[in-house]
Amino acid sequence: MIFSPDLGKFAETLILSPFSHSLNYADAIFEGMSIVVGKRISIFHPELNYERMQYGADFMKYGYKINIVRAINTVFYLYLMNNYQSKRVYVRPLLYRDNDSVGLRNSGSTKLMHVLMPMGEYIAKEELSVLVSEIPRELPFARIKASSNYQLSLYALREANGYDEVIFMNSKGKLIEGSGENVVFLKDNTIYTDRDNSLPGITLRFVVKIAKELGLDFKYGSFGPEEIRDVDLVMFTGNAIGVKIVKNLSWRGNLISPKMQSLDIYHKIRDRYNEIFMGQDEQYHMFLDEFIDIDAYNSNRIDLDRKPERFDRVVKENIEELGIAKFL
Repeated sequence: MIFSPDLGKFAETLILSPFSHSLNYADAIFEGMSIVVGKRISIFHPELNYERMQYGADFMKYGYKINIVRAINTVFYLYLMNNYQSKRVYVRPLLYRDNDSVGLRNSGSTKLMHVLMPMGEYIAKEELSVLVSEIPRELPFARIKASSNYQLSLYALREANGYDEVIFMNSKGKLIEGSGENVVFLKDNTIYTDRDNSLPGITLRFVVKIAKELGLDFKYGSFGPEEIRDVDLVMFTGNAIGVKIVKNLSWRGNLISPKMQSLDIYHKIRDRYNEIFMGQDEQYHMFLDEFIDIDAYNSNRIDLDRKPERFDRVVKENIEELGIAKFL
């Protein structure tokens, strides 16, 4: 497998200092994106992922500025170099810290890695059975995609034998997030999601956009496990999982289900999201043939700064519509 240890660099082996703060202290920020292989080869909303990553880097005071054009080109070159045949390829950008000596005060350097992996369906089931974690989750960096946030997710999934996923509560007993998904509640033609203890998910932003187009209201809020009985639907949303229904929750030995009403609304949201995603809606996709000159690539010439004429306009429009500022 060929990956990129830093923008514009390509390798098959990672050389990393054993003193790396990412390795020792989980000091890193990551994203999850998708390459879609349809009539053309595209990346789904990369500008929104890199904007969120930049927000995290600024918040954590990394002092790193992401060159989005070079990042997108790096991803497309990796796709070609690895000759993937899958209809969907997962893309993992990772901002990581490389340090040359031990100690928390050692500043080190920040690098942007990209790794690609062919991906099938994350969870094949349409309706999920979910375990409610008994450990309250209150994260100081919940609004950024920090690697350190996911230790509890890893632990909870190891505990969730026999369940499709886990869901966390905050200290007030309200359901806030899955192991790697946002939670969306539908009740009385209004969709709700947690704000303070959850990542501003990009799939969530599309779901909110679609729900509003369908005439639904949107509010920030959440529900406790027992309150789920009065909720029409519960959904998980995320890059990997897409949009799925939570059929039931297991909490303290009890199996709790929402009303499972308004399934037609769920189907409309799911289908429209899949249409934008897998149908390669041009407004939200960047295409390989716009960035890479195949003849130049076949002649071993790499140009990381090539971009389409529409790039700046589309990035501006998408960030104005779905950027992180509206969901903080």
